[in-house]
Amino acid sequence: MKATLPTGTGLLKWTLPAVTVASLLPLAIHGMDSEAIHLFLRATARLSGILFLVPFTASPLHRLAKRSTTRWLVRERRSFGLTFAVAHGWHAVAVALFLTVLDEPVSALTRFGGTLGFVATAALAATSNDRAVRVLGRGWRKLHLAGSYYLWLIFAFTGGGAAFAGGRPGTVALAGLMAAGLGLRLAGRRRRS
Repeated sequence: MKATLPTGTGLLKWTLPAVTVASLLPLAIHGMDSEAIHLFLRATARLSGILFLVPFTASPLHRLAKRSTTRWLVRERRSFGLTFAVAHGWHAVAVALFLTVLDEPVSALTRFGGTLGFVATAALAATSNDRAVRVLGRGWRKLHLAGSYYLWLIFAFTGGGAAFAGGRPGTVALAGLMAAGLGLRLAGRRRRS
């Protein structure tokens, strides 16, 4: 008997609770002290970044390696995108805790860029349905392309900045994954041409 991968809402029934548990684990283990909030912030950022890469790279990966699993990734981009949005929502909670409970200084540029990233995530999630595709027409593709590249830029900039500043290995690794994701998209674009 061949195992089948979950799809659509069946996939979301697995991914959304898993993302919620993984996101809240630092607070469940460490409470609400400064260290726990910092850990919550880093963990949700990294989880969001990794989940973002799935829909961001699904199509080019399939163009480069046509397999049943890559075909499944393409079909389930919407589910993985929504899973990313939930993880990024938990990251927004972590950012809010960081700003309100710890009251540590954050530059205006970081606040603006980060807020725009959360708005982009919400817009992408809100339009990840067939009705939005029909209503927005060509604008849907433009919105999702611009929003995806903006989010990529935020993840790459944050991770890259940390890498150059001698940051934590997990953040540096995320920057490397973002670079690889962009490379995969560019390679997939060449294959399509």
